[in-house]
Amino acid sequence: MNVPDKPEVNQKKEEIPEEEVTPPVQNPALTESPSTTTSPYVIPGEQEQGENGAWSIKTNLLPWALLVANAAVEVDFGNHFSLSVPFYYSGVNWFRSDMKFRVLGTQPEVRYFLRDDFRGLFFALHATFGWYNIALRGSQYRYQDKSMNSPAFGGGVNVGYKLPFALGDRLGVEFTLGAGYLNLDYDKFYNVDNGRLAGSDHKNYFGPDNASVGLYYRFPYYNNRRSAK
Repeated sequence: MNVPDKPEVNQKKEEIPEEEVTPPVQNPALTESPSTTTSPYVIPGEQEQGENGAWSIKTNLLPWALLVANAAVEVDFGNHFSLSVPFYYSGVNWFRSDMKFRVLGTQPEVRYFLRDDFRGLFFALHATFGWYNIALRGSQYRYQDKSMNSPAFGGGVNVGYKLPFALGDRLGVEFTLGAGYLNLDYDKFYNVDNGRLAGSDHKNYFGPDNASVGLYYRFPYYNNRRSAK
């Protein structure tokens, strides 16, 4: 008896197409670059403040010992530079008519700081301009700028150090030494009351022309940066 052949079974499995997986939609705020992410503490559209340098008021303690009042203003600019402009004035004698150090002048300087936070070591170029009337006890002559219209002028270099120490680094002390050139046209008077004119002279001076032990107070100023919306 003939047994019919079994039908061949197809061993190949039917391929079932894989379902396309759609990646989850990410929140753009979570993938945003850190550099463009809005600070969670800043309300969009409002302004925030950032420090952009400072200006300072100062005084040099050494001239006060000579009864010379003085004050200065210093303004930062750029990352390492500042401009300091002091003024000096004295119109009194040292308790005697034959002792005086009367001056009216200024000595502005441009400073370069090695650090970008305007502290530590700095170098400077300065200019000098001022009127003077100087006499010392025991000196034969009193010296005064010629005809009272020939002020001393010149310039030089400084080196200094700036050291904050209190009130959030706003209050500090600075030390400066400088040397340079002065052009002096002056009259000589006998150093007595109403002493007469003894002559006139001219001198080119080279040597120390600046010394400071100063106190300063910094006032930071700010720029307004508008945050991203």
